[in-house]
Amino acid sequence: MAAYPARVSADDIAGSPDLCAPLKAGHVAQRADGVVVLVLASEKLAKKAERPVWIRGTGWANESPTLESRPWGEDAATKAAAAIAYKEAGITSPAKQIDRFEVDDLYAYREAMALAALDAEKAGDRVNLSGGSIDPKSTRPNSSHR
Repeated sequence: MAAYPARVSADDIAGSPDLCAPLKAGHVAQRADGVVVLVLASEKLAKKAERPVWIRGTGWANESPTLESRPWGEDAATKAAAAIAYKEAGITSPAKQIDRFEVDDLYAYREAMALAALDAEKAGDRVNLSGGSIDPKSTRPNSSHR
């Protein structure tokens, strides 16, 4: 379900053009139109829906707008926002208590960073069920967890 699915090997990715070391062209999703629609309803109306989703916690955080002042190798804003949402929702073990994770994977490394920040590295086959930005069956450098 990815916008540009492809069957490629790790060698195909390694052989793709350099963008900005260590990123290769194969590590980056191509541009595509997309949209997210979230309809909020009262509990009474939601109970009439075929498959309601209950929001039990929300959290927002931001990072420094300058890249050079951000911590590299971690997603501090996602970690802070998740902590707020998890506390509000009473979640103590995200990978066990959350049914699915849709996370940023525009660049191949982003999914791993987001899952670490969400304390959900062991979410396995419950990650980016929508297909994500990059075809999960072929272009992830470490797709063994899928």
